[in-house]
Amino acid sequence: MFFLRTININLCNLNVTYALACAKSHAKAYATFIIHEKTTPNMKKIIVFLGLFCWLCPQWVAAQGFAITALRYSQTQFGGSARFQATGGAATALGGDISSAYYNPAGLGFNRKSEFSFSPSLAVIGSEGDYQNNLMTDNKVNPNVNHFGLVLAFPKDGGSNEFKGGAFAITFTRINNFNQNALYSGNNPRSSIAYGLVDQAQGFPPAEVENQFRNGIFDLEVLAINNYVINPIRDNLGRATDTYYADVNRGVFSQRESIRNTGSQNQWNFSYGGNYKDFIYFGAGLGIQTFNYGSQTTFSETQQSVYPIPRGGTLPDSIPPIFLRSLQLTETRNQKGTGFNLNLGVIVRPVDFLRLGVNFTSPTWFSLTTEYSASMKSTFQNYLADDGKLLNTTIEGATLLNTSNVSMITPLRLNGGIAGIIGKHGFLSFDAEYVDFSAASVSAEFNLDASNQAIKTNYTSAFNFRGGGEWRLSKFRARAGAAYYGSPYKVNDRFYKNRFCLTAGIGYYTKKNYFDLTLVQQTSGESRTLYDSSIENPIAGITTNRTNIVLTAGFYF
Repeated sequence: MFFLRTININLCNLNVTYALACAKSHAKAYATFIIHEKTTPNMKKIIVFLGLFCWLCPQWVAAQGFAITALRYSQTQFGGSARFQATGGAATALGGDISSAYYNPAGLGFNRKSEFSFSPSLAVIGSEGDYQNNLMTDNKVNPNVNHFGLVLAFPKDGGSNEFKGGAFAITFTRINNFNQNALYSGNNPRSSIAYGLVDQAQGFPPAEVENQFRNGIFDLEVLAINNYVINPIRDNLGRATDTYYADVNRGVFSQRESIRNTGSQNQWNFSYGGNYKDFIYFGAGLGIQTFNYGSQTTFSETQQSVYPIPRGGTLPDSIPPIFLRSLQLTETRNQKGTGFNLNLGVIVRPVDFLRLGVNFTSPTWFSLTTEYSASMKSTFQNYLADDGKLLNTTIEGATLLNTSNVSMITPLRLNGGIAGIIGKHGFLSFDAEYVDFSAASVSAEFNLDASNQAIKTNYTSAFNFRGGGEWRLSKFRARAGAAYYGSPYKVNDRFYKNRFCLTAGIGYYTKKNYFDLTLVQQTSGESRTLYDSSIENPIAGITTNRTNIVLTAGFYF
């Protein structure tokens, strides 16, 4: 990857800036060495270009955005009743619980009573941000409804009737909680976000820049040009070209980003499970998924110092000026979507103490809408802009709301489970789940080939494992479990952590109602790229600890 270096000679000041030249329309890059004098407006500018070509992927940032979107809604968390969550979500072979409508509808064939249950929840989310070996913490508390549903049982008892009846269920299950506050900051000695904005802008047509100046800004690149963070290189006639630079000298930059995420992913299940001879239990269901996701990120940067430039010989080093004192970029993203899937399951009980289960959940077909907007503040000191303005002020600008509609398919899921029933004393249950995250895809009226290629290149298949058990003592229940979720990434970095959950719970049961209380502790880690530039792609790590308290109240009728 080539970058262009711009040397600005302003009397005795030598300014070195860097910019990658990626021509978006031709997927090529130009490495350009530019010298221009910048003194008074009546002095001429001398520009010398030396072009080198290389092949690049010009829409990498956009591709990564939709690839991350596909992964976000493909990675789900176990939800449902407090009972099933307390056993680590290992429910494929178990049955007899309202949550079987989501985990394996064949389990509804065990239900002999109709019931209604409701599960409020309280989530405490703590995050630790790691950037440039500096740690910062943040947290958020989110009360929510984790699950509720209705089961209508139609048992057929007695006689030689081989079909023992079944149950129909309508349930709501929260399968993702996106709420999170995260914060990280540190001193970056290598690059500025301005370098990334320059890279992203290369090849952007000057006519389109002028059009957005007149009619409203939609693109982040144009917003950066509007705020003088980046500038077009001009030809011999003073006309703007589609090559850009930033007057930001190399040095140390204090960088900070706060993340505020909200929303959830939920599934409605309409399921039926039947019982044949108390031996084979079968079920099928329709799942309707909905999600809403909101994210506001605020990135701020202040240049702390600049690197001196050696003049050679006995001459003292030149100290370049700091033109862009500070920059703040706020980006807001909102996504809403609806999708559906099909769910098929079977449980076999060869002997009373053993149950074997298999569940297949089809890909989920989504239609989603994405809204994006950004605002920027840039503060300058003694900066002579390319249009002749001397800036000693703060400039603010914002984009209009940008809306796009996308179709998305998340991968199928295949679950297998085994459960051992310890008489009337309890049970042990274990599950294994297979998901191929590289099978996700996105499509739209605009080209998303790069997004789909990023999905196939970066993601892979993974196995998830869950296990847990219950011990019964009269009307009381004690439960515990654990779950491990494999990595969806082909190559992990040092910040990524596989998701791991520990669960515990208690319950109280009578003939007419029951109450369960569960604690779920989940740990996960992820990497976040602040921006992409030809100098570096700075990465921060976020470790998230989620503590979820779930209470289920159920009533038989």
